[in-house]
Amino acid sequence: MIGSTSDVVSDALSSLSDDDQLALYVARDLDADTLSEDTALAADQAAAFLESLPDTPCSLGSGGDVTLVVADLTGDATLEDSAIADMQIYHDSGFGCNEGDDEGHFRAEIEVYDPGEIGVESVVITSSDTDALGGDGAHTLSQDNGSTRYVSQTSDSGATGVCVAFGEEVSYTITVTMADDSELTQTVTRNHPRVPEADTTVDGEETSNNIDDPDVLTTARPVYTWESPDEKLAQITDAPEGSVVKYTYEFSHVDGSSDQTSPLNNCGMESSGALYSVDSFMPTVDCDVAACAAASGVAAENVICRMNIQTFLVDEYDRYLGQAAGHFPVFCVDTNGDGDCGE
Repeated sequence: MIGSTSDVVSDALSSLSDDDQLALYVARDLDADTLSEDTALAADQAAAFLESLPDTPCSLGSGGDVTLVVADLTGDATLEDSAIADMQIYHDSGFGCNEGDDEGHFRAEIEVYDPGEIGVESVVITSSDTDALGGDGAHTLSQDNGSTRYVSQTSDSGATGVCVAFGEEVSYTITVTMADDSELTQTVTRNHPRVPEADTTVDGEETSNNIDDPDVLTTARPVYTWESPDEKLAQITDAPEGSVVKYTYEFSHVDGSSDQTSPLNNCGMESSGALYSVDSFMPTVDCDVAACAAASGVAAENVICRMNIQTFLVDEYDRYLGQAAGHFPVFCVDTNGDGDCGE
């Protein structure tokens, strides 16, 4: 009897649309007798309600605080308190930190949630290694352009940044001091594993990173390939459990004669815009030196096409654990078959 009843229920549910099945699950114990304007919803019920709101001028996208709405819907008053909303503590390369000496460059980004607008006095990160973070075991973050985001700072003048040792496990305690002298704290562990940069090929051959000697290709939209995320993860010694490798990628035109090799304005460019578990990239815009030269004013002989492959070790929430040195293969297009760049 129980089996036959289950079959009937299963058959009935299978005839419902996905939206109707979701509505039944979300409703659960809510009915005319149990639902009122002050009923506390479960988190998934609150989420389903918010997702059902129409896109109107009064919707949450117009500047409403979603966290406060969820606090009200679920009856969870702790969500109305100030909190460390998000954090990234990791390392990248450069800024005077020498990978050859097993050093990475310390990075930190902390987001503070302050619904009561109390104000933040300071955000300090302390290490369990009292000799780390510049020698005193502590680093004070700076507010990012008046926002609720606080970041580690390294001089743009080329001065040495705050360096960390590869492969040494340390704990970092984030302390946010609010304007009313209350404190928010959170502690995380990092071991700063070395993350090797991507190794790319194009047309089955290794690529050139020398801007004075770019690869000469015959297609304006070449396919660049590199190690799969699993292959790259296997190259990282002591990667934390559950961590994965993801990539960002970008195609652009740059001025090969300039010390500043940021993408040229008004020229073809394409960026992944997010982290992806991929091992190849073909741009959907052309490497077009002539058009870029005309648009940017840079002499055609100095315009080079460039890929920018960034390798990240991240946790299950895509928070950074480490970033490799950037990988910048460069190329030009042989447009007349003479084996050289351009015509």
